[in-house]
Amino acid sequence: MNLFQDVDQGLRKDEPHKPAISPKMSHRHLHLSPGTSTLLENQGYIFIEDLESALSSVSLKQEAKEDLLANLLRLVSCIQGANVDWIEYYEGCEDGLDELFFVCPEFDGIDSENPLFAVNRKSFGNAGAMFEREGLKSFGELLDALRIGISPLPSGLGAKKLAAFWTQLLSLAKEARSDNSVLSRLAALHPLVSPLPNRDTSREEPEIISVLSEQTRELTIGCLHLGPKTRKLIENGLGTIGDLASAPQSALLDIPGMGKATTKRIDGALTAIAESQNPDGSIAWEVYCEGMNIGLFPEEPQEGSFSQILARLPAVLKDAFETCESEEDGIILASRIMAPPKERLSLEAVSDLFTEKVTRERVRQKEAKILTRLANALIHDDYANAPYRFRPEFSEPWKAAAEYFSKSDDDISFVDFVNGLEKAWSVPRREFADALPLVTAIITGELAAGKEFQSSVLFDTTPFKKGDHPIVDLPLKLLQVHKSAAVLQEQGFATVGEFLTAIKSGALSASDTSHTRRVYDSIRILAKCTYPDGLVDWWKYTDLTEVAFLPIYDVNDPLSFLESIIPTTVSVLNSRKISAHAADVFTRRSSVALLDRPTTEALASDLGGYGSTIKRIETDLLGFLSDVYIGQNLAISTVHLSTAFLEHWAFVAECFEKADGDTSLAADMLAAGWDVEKEQITPYLPALVAIVTGYPMGRLHRYTKLRPADAQKPKHDIQDVPTIQEEEDVEEFAPQRIVLRGFRRGH
Repeated sequence: MNLFQDVDQGLRKDEPHKPAISPKMSHRHLHLSPGTSTLLENQGYIFIEDLESALSSVSLKQEAKEDLLANLLRLVSCIQGANVDWIEYYEGCEDGLDELFFVCPEFDGIDSENPLFAVNRKSFGNAGAMFEREGLKSFGELLDALRIGISPLPSGLGAKKLAAFWTQLLSLAKEARSDNSVLSRLAALHPLVSPLPNRDTSREEPEIISVLSEQTRELTIGCLHLGPKTRKLIENGLGTIGDLASAPQSALLDIPGMGKATTKRIDGALTAIAESQNPDGSIAWEVYCEGMNIGLFPEEPQEGSFSQILARLPAVLKDAFETCESEEDGIILASRIMAPPKERLSLEAVSDLFTEKVTRERVRQKEAKILTRLANALIHDDYANAPYRFRPEFSEPWKAAAEYFSKSDDDISFVDFVNGLEKAWSVPRREFADALPLVTAIITGELAAGKEFQSSVLFDTTPFKKGDHPIVDLPLKLLQVHKSAAVLQEQGFATVGEFLTAIKSGALSASDTSHTRRVYDSIRILAKCTYPDGLVDWWKYTDLTEVAFLPIYDVNDPLSFLESIIPTTVSVLNSRKISAHAADVFTRRSSVALLDRPTTEALASDLGGYGSTIKRIETDLLGFLSDVYIGQNLAISTVHLSTAFLEHWAFVAECFEKADGDTSLAADMLAAGWDVEKEQITPYLPALVAIVTGYPMGRLHRYTKLRPADAQKPKHDIQDVPTIQEEEDVEEFAPQRIVLRGFRRGH
């Protein structure tokens, strides 16, 4: 098979020397599977003329060869006389059309010299807007680029937009095959835009300023959609449209980073704004957006109260992003920014939805940029970096709120924030409660679950104060909060009640530090696991915090407890990962009787390392186990231990304390207290002694207890922990403090 020498089926009738399939055509025109295309290019097979050699290559994978052969045979079947029926070929691509490589004879003669009609959102939908943004403003220019291949894809052209474009392009090709006049109709329907008249760059008095109304001149240049260069223009004193229109082109070109492309865009934007002026000097934004070929949202003028307009916010944002933003930004908007807090996807889960997976930090960055663009647009009428515009009446509630809060501190309480919105909008909070999470996100620049702006979710603490053992007295060190329990205890907040009282009084903020955020989140989880009578479902708590509940069986009786010590300790050490050898050191040395215990050097020889290393590991693990078992500091353990297990350890520590470290006496006391024989305790005594004293059980009969009693006293009295249900119309997302970033202008 040779597609380029077959005189019967591979050559054009009008030019017998020229094959219908150019040998120098990229193999990507065949739209092979992505894996096959990559393998071919990696091995140097770039053009269609190389593919016959690729089939005989010993290094090309068999799967790729089969894919290539199947597509080549299909291509041969599409050759009809002098031409290839590329439409039939493209429609038969089973792997889809996920690249922009296209050629077909139906569009022969249409190129940059004969562009035919304009490419924009009207002619090719969202994809047309993306092509226009890339400078492919006519059908001829677009076809020239497609014949060569457009790679990578234009920014923002996601899978859905690409699929819609291919469907429209192939449909147009089939229509042109049967009725060529369709192209003439498109030319009339989408006329080519005449280039703006060239300005005399030597002039120093711009003419555009004379036709701009005073109202227009006072508008900020953020209205003009000039992109990232807007910041530089403002830094050079050109903050309003009047300033910009008065600046000679030579002055603009003197600004670092400004070139002819930027000045041309400025000319176009100024012309569009001038042509959009109403007789009274105001701007007809429909006309401006039409001239700039950008979307105006909502599509129809809005009527109604501020709360009614805010209720439409999610739908309007969805329309704007589906039409004008990238597919990835649309995913972030739908699954993060507009999603209710309980349904919001994690950063990693959002990344999994992208065509190409990115890091969670990249998702966070894109999210922050979206919120900044929305705040700038809705509050400050700044659309410099936005590919859309909102109608003035749609932005009015935001401007009213900005005006009200302009004299407030940058950091206010959430209650003050909601009260302020009620006054600014003259509507009760229940009418905008549904939109409040989204409003808060835009104003603060962070989602309720963001890193810097952590939500202080208001929850009902009533069960915390019920029962014989109210949860307000629960030590923070029993929660899965890592080192945060110790940090807050040093500040005098050792219990759940002390912490919540501090939050309510303002002594602490749930968003202050990573420690307060972590503890508050854990208490929120605890609230979900607390019954109305005050009892805690610790199994549910461990499930929600994703830690193990140990021991794995009940240890209510002493012998069950003793039998659980070794396996439970192994699980604890493996979970905490103090050292890769910690569990081995404990089971093979620390918990073993003296006569059977290996030396540190012998164990090091077996495990690898040095005797001093084994000794250090042993010291660390025994100190850790003492903190967890005796000190009941579960916060550092990454497991949760049953109450019965901890109570047994408390009794063990009490006996050693009363025995003043005398091992034999302590064992007698344990046997008496547990009503068991001393011989039943003996096998487990090495482990008990090691954990309580910090030393492996040796020849000594008396040990000095190393762990001092926890003498830390609370520095703050527990006040009445409030049942935080004061704002009944506010959903469970409300931040305790509001940072008014969105109301503070910034570029």
